[in-house]
Amino acid sequence: MPKAQQFEEAGYWVVTYPEEVRPLLHTKKALARQAKKLRDVLRELGYHRGLQRWHYFGEQSHKYHPHQNALVEGGYLEPAQLERQKDIIRKALFSATLSHATGKQLDIHYSYLKDPKQIFHKLKYITRATFLDELWNEALAHRLYRFRNCNTWGTWDSPAAWELPSQAEKLKPLLQLAENRCPVCGTPLNWNKRLFPLVLVLLENPTEIAKGIYLLPPIPERPP
Repeated sequence: MPKAQQFEEAGYWVVTYPEEVRPLLHTKKALARQAKKLRDVLRELGYHRGLQRWHYFGEQSHKYHPHQNALVEGGYLEPAQLERQKDIIRKALFSATLSHATGKQLDIHYSYLKDPKQIFHKLKYITRATFLDELWNEALAHRLYRFRNCNTWGTWDSPAAWELPSQAEKLKPLLQLAENRCPVCGTPLNWNKRLFPLVLVLLENPTEIAKGIYLLPPIPERPP
C-alpha cells in the first residue's frame, strides 16, 4: 500500500531554486542537506507525515532545474496562513546572505488536495523519473550516483483512507522503487552498479515499467 494512501487530504509543496544558486546543488551532500531542512521545517509547521523527492529537470528542457516536491498530510490554508508558511520555509532553506547576494528568492507553491484522485495524481507525478539520460549532464549524473532521492517521515500505521484506482497497477513498480524495493520480487535493492547510457539500455530490448524506468530481460543461464 502506498504510504500516501493513508492521507484523507493532503498538501503539495514545490520549492524551486533560482538559477543563480543551482551550481551549489550539484552534489549529494547539498541535496541531502536541503532535503533535511525542508523535512525539518515542514515538521515544525505541523506536517507530521510526508514524503519528498527532488526533480532534477523540468519537462521542457534538459537544463538542470532542481526543485523539491513534498506531499504532506495537511489541509486547506487561508491566504495569510499560506504566506506565513512560505516565509518560514524560505528562511529555513535560503539564507539572507544568499538572498541579498543574488537578489532572488525561492519560488514556493502549495496545492490543497481534497480527494483521492488528486492525491494519487500527485503521488504519480512526484515519483516519476526526471533524469532520464546520463548524457544530459554526465558529470552531474556521476556526482549524484546512488543518491537516495525519495524519503519519508512520520508514523505510517493508519489504515488506508481510500482505494487505489484501477490504473494504480501501473504505478506499483515505481512506488516500490521509490521505497528502494525491487518491483519484481519486492526485496531491498542495492544500487551497486555503474551507470549506463540510455542508448545501451534500449539495445537490450527492455520493458518500460514506468517513465524512465526499464526492466531488462533475464540474464541467460550459462551452459554447463
